[in-house]
Amino acid sequence: MHKLPSAQEVFDIVVNHLFTQGRPAYDGVQGCMYRAPDGLRCAVGVLIPDDLYDKALEKNPSDYIVQDFFDADLADWRKHKDLLRRLQGIHDNCSRTKEGTFNLTVLDEDLRNAAAHFSLEYRRQNLAD
Repeated sequence: MHKLPSAQEVFDIVVNHLFTQGRPAYDGVQGCMYRAPDGLRCAVGVLIPDDLYDKALEKNPSDYIVQDFFDADLADWRKHKDLLRRLQGIHDNCSRTKEGTFNLTVLDEDLRNAAAHFSLEYRRQNLAD
């Protein structure tokens, strides 16, 4: 069984991923995806190890991924279910520019609010903006 990261570690991974990637994992046909055909990953998709990813996971809510998928092969991710749901919602619903990139001001505000809600530290690393 893999080691369960702390909520802070999960949050840091997702925050840095979303700002580095700069756009949602989105397919014009299927909508937001854990892994889009162009290689982009969503907030939860970035946490799924390559050897455990399966296309059958697409179109399932993050609660399913946490309860039925992560718990089968990884440590007990139910501890982070609410945090993952919130981060997934931020990814899926963040306003976008006409080029399809995240509105970074909105993304920043949404992530700050999530950090406050879950009593986490908000720290962005290695970002130029």
